[in-house]
Amino acid sequence: MMTLFPTFEKKLIDVIHPHDTMVVGVSGGVDSMALLHLLVRLAKKKSLKILVAHVNYKKRGQASDDDERFVIKISQAWGCSVFTEHWKEAEEKQNFQDAARDFRRFFFFRLAKEHQARSVVLGHHLQDQAETMLMHLMRGCGLTGMCGMSWKEMVQKIFLLRPLLDISRAEIMAYAESEKIPFREDESNHDISYKRNWVRHELLPMMEKYHPRVSSSLAQMSGYLAEDEEALLLLARECLREVTFEMSAENCVLSRALLSQYPTALRKRLLVLAYQQLTAGTLHVNADQLKKMDALVQCEEGEVLHYFLSDGWKFWRYRDRVVLGKEAAEV
Repeated sequence: MMTLFPTFEKKLIDVIHPHDTMVVGVSGGVDSMALLHLLVRLAKKKSLKILVAHVNYKKRGQASDDDERFVIKISQAWGCSVFTEHWKEAEEKQNFQDAARDFRRFFFFRLAKEHQARSVVLGHHLQDQAETMLMHLMRGCGLTGMCGMSWKEMVQKIFLLRPLLDISRAEIMAYAESEKIPFREDESNHDISYKRNWVRHELLPMMEKYHPRVSSSLAQMSGYLAEDEEALLLLARECLREVTFEMSAENCVLSRALLSQYPTALRKRLLVLAYQQLTAGTLHVNADQLKKMDALVQCEEGEVLHYFLSDGWKFWRYRDRVVLGKEAAEV
């Protein structure tokens, strides 16, 4: 697969700078090992510093420890610094795959901040995008969820990059074979009791029988929807300035009269943007929370006029205004 590296380099050319530090998530599987191999090749041309981040979930006993030793050995052989983190059990109410994703993302970004890295790089590919969209569809989501993953986004002032998002699993495997890249097989990835594995091994192959290019079609749809979402967010940012009475580190005060005049989709995005601005993007509202916040904007006097979010944040009505903040002080 001689064309993969030029495609990969072209994808990143406008994002990376010489001497950048990059954190790359590596599990030891073929996708992340191919990603690491590509980054090491790029690092030699662009004088990049690659930090490998590996999470040992301790779910497969000796095999999990063998994965960790494998990643350390190969990464060091390829001239990369390696950092590992061991899984700490999450709250029971959160399923393992969601908790594991949150755990490793926190680790990756903590590492990036500690080492002044400009980017965190992940090995998601075309089929991962299709799986994500199908899972969001089954769960029930809006336009934002159906946009799937973005190949490039800014998180906590650090780039989150997925440069293989347009590349198929077959192309990655072909590249790994042609470059003789070693990798580990995680048997738990075949356990269809996990929803994503069921989508990967049962649902998506069934869909591909009827439409072989279904993953590409879903990715294409994701791109179209992302364009619409981008336009709505741009409009929401402009409208947020119009409805904002006050924005401080502790409170965001909005005009309820103006806010209630906007269409629901725009109004909800305004609330999300305000919350993200207050919390510096570290906290997010889910669909249920957003629905209750929007209902509070439109409710009549005498109804419930406050709603508690998380980490001490609260959303409440005060006369002709709605407030996001830490305390219900008069505004």
